[in-house]
Amino acid sequence: MALMSVGSAAIVYGLSELGGATTSFTAPQVLWPIIAGVAMVAVFIWHALRIERPLLDVRLYKNACSPPRPSRRSRSAPLCSAR
Repeated sequence: MALMSVGSAAIVYGLSELGGATTSFTAPQVLWPIIAGVAMVAVFIWHALRIERPLLDVRLYKNACSPPRPSRRSRSAPLCSAR
C-alpha cells in the first residue's frame, strides 16, 4: 500500500509543478516525479496481481460494468446497461 500512496503523491506533485507559466511538461521537475509515480503504481499493481490475497484487489477494476449482484431487497438500478 505504501507504493500506491507514494506513487500517487509523486504523480500529483509532478502535475502540481506544471502550474507555472514558464514550466513545460518536459521539465525535469515535472517529468521525473510523474515517471517515478507511474513506476511505483505499476509495481504495486504487478505485486497485487501476483499474490493470493492482496490488500487492494485490482482485478475488481477489470470490468466496471459487472458490479456485485444486488440482493433481492435492493431496488437500485444497474450501473451499466445489459448488452
